[in-house]
Amino acid sequence: MFSFRSIFLFVLSLLATVVLLAQQPTSERALDEAASAFSQGKTAEAEHSVDLILKEHPTDLRALLLKGAILDSKQRYSEADSYYQRALRVAPNSAQVLNNIGNHFLASGARAEARKFFLKAIALDPHHENAILQLAQMSVDDKDGKQALSYLSRLGDLTNLDLGAVLLRARALGLDGQCSDAAKLLNSLPDQASANPKVSFSTGMTFAQCKLYYQAERSFSRALAADPTNFDILYNLGLAALESGHTERATNVLETALKQRPEDADCQHALGRARLDLAVVRFQLQGPQAALSELDKIPPADRKGDYYLLRAQILDSLNQMQEAVDALNRGIRADPARPDLYLQAAGFLLKHNLLHEALDLLEQASRILPDARELLLAQVVTLQLLRREDDAQNLVSRIQTRWPGWDRAYALKGMLLEIQLKSAEARRTLEKAIALGANTPEAYYYEALAITHTDPGDLDGAQAAISHALALTSTDPYIFVLAGKISLAKRDYAKALQFMLAATRLQPTLIPAHYGLRDVYKALGNEQKSLAEMEEIKRLAHETSGADQNPFSTEGFLFAVRPPG
Repeated sequence: MFSFRSIFLFVLSLLATVVLLAQQPTSERALDEAASAFSQGKTAEAEHSVDLILKEHPTDLRALLLKGAILDSKQRYSEADSYYQRALRVAPNSAQVLNNIGNHFLASGARAEARKFFLKAIALDPHHENAILQLAQMSVDDKDGKQALSYLSRLGDLTNLDLGAVLLRARALGLDGQCSDAAKLLNSLPDQASANPKVSFSTGMTFAQCKLYYQAERSFSRALAADPTNFDILYNLGLAALESGHTERATNVLETALKQRPEDADCQHALGRARLDLAVVRFQLQGPQAALSELDKIPPADRKGDYYLLRAQILDSLNQMQEAVDALNRGIRADPARPDLYLQAAGFLLKHNLLHEALDLLEQASRILPDARELLLAQVVTLQLLRREDDAQNLVSRIQTRWPGWDRAYALKGMLLEIQLKSAEARRTLEKAIALGANTPEAYYYEALAITHTDPGDLDGAQAAISHALALTSTDPYIFVLAGKISLAKRDYAKALQFMLAATRLQPTLIPAHYGLRDVYKALGNEQKSLAEMEEIKRLAHETSGADQNPFSTEGFLFAVRPPG
């Protein structure tokens, strides 16, 4: 998951108006002139003037704070500290003095000290605007939207406050999950506010926080138009474009950002992800060679497990099996602690009927990652494919003992039992898996199958189970075949016909679906169509070699090596 970086939008003045104690009238004009010079960037002139004032009036509160602010602007924080301490001795119970000291510590990077002084300021003045905004901003930076909103609630109606405060509230709402309120607040901003790059950036950050990446990309684009060399804008725009699926734009923007900060690790990672996603798009639209060309642009140092996994899939599509295996092995070496890479590699080996090699890989992986239960479950599947049924059952029992509440172990065991025609035990096991949370088409499909075998008269139970499976997927022909058989048994011929036709549309060569159609047409008294289906079955049996593969096999339960996307 990427981290969108925030720009600190509230440049809150270190020269906030101080509630003056007794001041010497003779120094007032000189202080006003010094403060004016400082605000105009005439730092040397301002410092010279304030030094003269402090020489004559060493306890002048406003002069002490002005001197501290001047030193802070020069990043001479340790020198500034002594002046703030002198001001604190003069007015220890001034909320404004405490606030300015908080600003000083925040500028110097001492966030904990800054927070402490801002809290002291609002303890004395619960509605001190700057201290509240600073505390709210710090909470937003810490991703604590609820706390930020708590601080902002002290300000009451934000419409009369600075635009920055409104943006800060929107960020806090987004962090707290109140995204609709955040979007409503942002959409109420005046159009001219969008011309300000800081406003557009903050708006983009809020939309990104709410995973509204299209809107975030649009806001960051406006910010970039006004400030085209800003690294933070480029970086966050790249992330938003990537999450929006605009991978080519994301790649271009992140490349520009990385030229500014070549050593930025976050940007390097994001660009690697963008190029990887762009390679997927190239694979889908332009073919494997275009995808490989895009992958080659990723520097060797950034080639991790996902890079090699995608490369293996592309090479496999080119029937370059050995090169694909080599890529998978390199991916595992690059990220040896990622269970999913072992699963993908094992799935690849099973796809090519390299069963013993798959088992060896999974056993090695389980020694490296003994707590990765998915790897153990994959071993069960592989043992079953090797016809080592007893070993498979023993291993799944050990998994259940170690993780007694894991629904997938029960679901797989139920599937194995049904495949072995132990339907009564399969039904009980699958029911437990579903009770534990197994809400998958496979679980309900095999439950329906087990019901038809153990209790053929419980057609309502079988229909309820297959209906759950249909609700979870509409692309598997085997579900439709079983649903059609159940409807046929219930003499609901219209539904049976509907399900069987759906199965043949999804997979025209699926012989069980044509047998189902033959039976439905026969039950409807349509001998002509029934005979036509029988002829189609003979043709398919002659033209196809072997039976159709049930996608809800135990292998399909865990492994899938497909083109990416």
